[in-house]
Amino acid sequence: MLDLERCREILGNHAAISDDRLRRLREEMYLLANVLSECVIAGTKGGVASSPNAGAFDDAAAHLPMHDRDEAEERAAILEFEGGFSRDEAERRAITIAIRRRRGHDT
Repeated sequence: MLDLERCREILGNHAAISDDRLRRLREEMYLLANVLSECVIAGTKGGVASSPNAGAFDDAAAHLPMHDRDEAEERAAILEFEGGFSRDEAERRAITIAIRRRRGHDT
């Protein structure tokens, strides 16, 4: 796991963020990376690799309780159609928000 000093180097000098917030952000990024890694691994079972985004939202959402999954799907739709984000970006943001909420870090 990256230490806080390395995280600050990556963010650059312009990022004014507390150590506590940086720790939480780092934990959320590692959690998201784990979920996405599981999605990629699941997509390559049987020797057939899927494209990076094919079904990634569904795969990631499958790790959430049904209520959180439904909420993430609705949030993704709102971000896409009302927020103007691409479908992939809207889905990524919705999953990130769902993960934060599950971890108790409301957005």
